Amino acid sequence: MGFLNKIFSNKKNKESFIIDNPNKKDFSARVLKSLQKNIANEIKETVKVGWIDKEDKLPLITISKYMDEVQKLYKTKIISFSFDIWANNKKMRNFLLGKVYHAVEIFDINQLKIDLSKPISLDFEENKGIYRSQFYLTIHANIKLEDKDIIKEKDLEKNKSLLGKLIFKESGIITDLIESKNKYFLVRGKEINEKDLIVLIKNNNLIWKKEFENIVSFDLAMDGSFIVVVTQLTKSEMPLGYKSGGHVYLINKEGKIKDIKIPCDGLSCSISPDCKNFGITTMGPEWGIYYYDNQGQILWKKKFDKRVGGIKLLKNKIILYNKMHEETRKEVMSLNNNGDEQNVKK
Repeated sequence: MGFLNKIFSNKKNKESFIIDNPNKKDFSARVLKSLQKNIANEIKETVKVGWIDKEDKLPLITISKYMDEVQKLYKTKIISFSFDIWANNKKMRNFLLGKVYHAVEIFDINQLKIDLSKPISLDFEENKGIYRSQFYLTIHANIKLEDKDIIKEKDLEKNKSLLGKLIFKESGIITDLIESKNKYFLVRGKEINEKDLIVLIKNNNLIWKKEFENIVSFDLAMDGSFIVVVTQLTKSEMPLGYKSGGHVYLINKEGKIKDIKIPCDGLSCSISPDCKNFGITTMGPEWGIYYYDNQGQILWKKKFDKRVGGIKLLKNKIILYNKMHEETRKEVMSLNNNGDEQNVKK
């Protein structure tokens, strides 16, 4: 079994943390807790698990889980954490970035593969007094799977291989695949050194292929009539630095695109089972939901004082989750189709 053995040290003491068995559901939570403690040993500033709130005082370090997924074919669990350094001036931001980056860089992982991204600056154009840097740590851990899960994943990979031959001119990779009830396939892929692709296929015929930047989520109507793609702003739209905002692209099965601009960063999207409506969740500068009809007309929107990530539209209910990823998310509330709260999870 792969395991994680982390030794924290400072001038005063030395503590040992052993995190084993990546198959357990709380594996990523225990890694996160260890990372938080390791960084807190290096600096006096607050190290918070979760996102920044309006009440938080700067400087501040936030750590949040960015990804937690299983690649069944390769018997691998991939977890990724986002580290954000917030300060009121660049000098403090840069000082803390060096400390935090070093603490994560020396995080001692035994028998597990890790990737540490380079830091990037995300200073808020609309808030001149906030200076932010961000980087990611990604961990790959071997896990155990049942034979039936591996067989199912091999069938999916076979489908991806066949569809890839229709999509790519030379070589590329299919990252996500959704199938409608009437055998439409919506594919997200990427050719080497190119932008992300969203592709619609039916009966082994490529209907259309579109390029997008910074895709966050997408969904396919169960009758294949339309697709929703949520993206963040592109670099060309942020020439002076990071600012909030994004796009919701509504695409019909003929490939016609409607671009709906939103003032917040878009997250998850979901289309209703009857294909009459869709909703998206947002973050930065506010957590919320936007609810549309299938023509892209906004019906209502609502903001919250707590984090929302994932969304799922059912027949007469909208479920909101704390995270986007299905394997680890928890329900935080449900709404009716008019946006009224039905129940709230503590």
